[in-house]
Amino acid sequence: MTVAELDARDARFRFDFNSLAIPEDVLQPIRRDLYHSQGHGYHVFRNFLDPRIAAHMQRFWSELELTHVHEPLPAEGVKMLFNGCPDYYYGTQHGDHRGYLNFFWNHPADEVSYAVAMQVQWLRNRVMGRTPQDDIFPLHGRSVSYRTVISKRGKVVTPTHRDFAADEWIREPWRLQATLFLSAPGVDFTGDGFILETNRGDHVMFGRDVPIANGDLVLWRYCNEHSVLNVESADDQCGFIRMLFPVEEVPNRQRPPLRHASWPEMRVQILERLKATPLGQRVLVPIWHRIRRRR
Repeated sequence: MTVAELDARDARFRFDFNSLAIPEDVLQPIRRDLYHSQGHGYHVFRNFLDPRIAAHMQRFWSELELTHVHEPLPAEGVKMLFNGCPDYYYGTQHGDHRGYLNFFWNHPADEVSYAVAMQVQWLRNRVMGRTPQDDIFPLHGRSVSYRTVISKRGKVVTPTHRDFAADEWIREPWRLQATLFLSAPGVDFTGDGFILETNRGDHVMFGRDVPIANGDLVLWRYCNEHSVLNVESADDQCGFIRMLFPVEEVPNRQRPPLRHASWPEMRVQILERLKATPLGQRVLVPIWHRIRRRR
């Protein structure tokens, strides 16, 4: 090959500013959707995930044992996060609601999810007008987590609320949240699901008013009112699975000293381990579901 031909071939791999930037003419309508008073307050990136990746992530997180690589979230919750803390879980394996808090500084439970989460954060930062690497690591006391949440059933899964409306966030009204849908309404769960207030003050339900599918990504205004309500799923459905990307306060402090678990906590841990065994899956879990249906 000639030098000119080699240059043309290698130009596809050249590292320059244009290879990192999203053109402004592409960002402008997205930002109008999100920020204009007559905009939706959200923007949907349809088919953000390849269907095979979406199916893999749904299967991985729905089947992952809580204690496989995650530690229990301290009773004080996210207030106890620290720089370099482990990945955490909350909820119970076969309960109505559970979640996995993952941080970029840890070895990932799933490398695909790690890579996808990094891409989501880069995209969100560019839409917000920030540098691509903003909030990825706690250089300034904040860091994004990629949190997988699985809701099987519940009338009020996430109460109606607003985020980043407190005084300390007034200076950052451009803050966006992201929801990566890893299940489809009407297929993997029934009921309402995710409800969001638009910039015009009305409310939309994703799956009814806004078509949504497994693998779709939604950026939305963090300070707009939102909730997750009235979720139902059968035993053979995976439930409402989504990945969120909250920016956490992560102070540069040492890991708190370990405390001994109380007897109720130990009892829950023992039961969770038993339910994860073949005997537990065959005997205990069916009994547990029968008891729940009788309540």
